[in-house]
Amino acid sequence: MKLNQNCMKSILTLAEHEITLMYRDDSEFGVHYSDTTSLSIRTIVERLRDSYSVPDIKYAFRMLGEAGYIIKEFSQSDQTEMLTAITYEGHRFIQVSGL
Repeated sequence: MKLNQNCMKSILTLAEHEITLMYRDDSEFGVHYSDTTSLSIRTIVERLRDSYSVPDIKYAFRMLGEAGYIIKEFSQSDQTEMLTAITYEGHRFIQVSGL
């Protein structure tokens, strides 16, 4: 299968705009919390399927994980893979690509 670099870039761009990190501070107890939103592979496919084939999107998603550009987790409740974060290397890839 051929890797579609533009699809990889589109996934990263989508994640950059959709995933947020939220901090909460409970100063009374000295506890700090952080939560992140995430994107399911289903959502990524829905958002990008007008521009790329489903196999291209799924393969690019897999390769982004293998390259260390994204952090993926499996959601037991949703029974799907979730993109939870872009790594430092992923952000560098975005900058180098001029996105």
